[in-house]
Amino acid sequence: MRVRPWITGTLLVTGTIVGTLGGARMPDVSWALSGSGLLILVLAGLLLRFGKTEGEEAAGRDVGPELQDLASRLASLNEEAKSLPLSELVLRISALDAELVRPISERTPRMLKRLGAERFGEIFGTYASGERALARAWSAAADAHAPEALASLAHSVRLIREASDALSGG
Repeated sequence: MRVRPWITGTLLVTGTIVGTLGGARMPDVSWALSGSGLLILVLAGLLLRFGKTEGEEAAGRDVGPELQDLASRLASLNEEAKSLPLSELVLRISALDAELVRPISERTPRMLKRLGAERFGEIFGTYASGERALARAWSAAADAHAPEALASLAHSVRLIREASDALSGG
């Protein structure tokens, strides 16, 4: 079930206010009002526990297509990298990082439940190594060290492709 975040927030606030108003007239507590507030809070709690917000649904989505896209685009960048100025390589890696690497990395922990710990570790351990190699390529390019930038980029391509193949293969 999809739940908009403002709905649960509104229910939590409303339940708290209604429940508080019911008990605010000590010693003449309005059990009906307090009970109503409690029921609203329980409903909000159930929605939080069993409902998914729109953001959580996107976060739980399979990262396979994005991982394949990243592997493909890194391979293309790797082929062009020798002819690019290092400043352009920095910009292209930065763009891939913002568009694909970060969103994939933010969603991978949600894949743990779906894949199981062992398979998740195999796939995303390799992905994380590829991500670090890509960061090394960016850093080396930013420091104007072309041989390290190119070697790290090529290493990143191999690792990201391996992770993508492992995810799509099982």
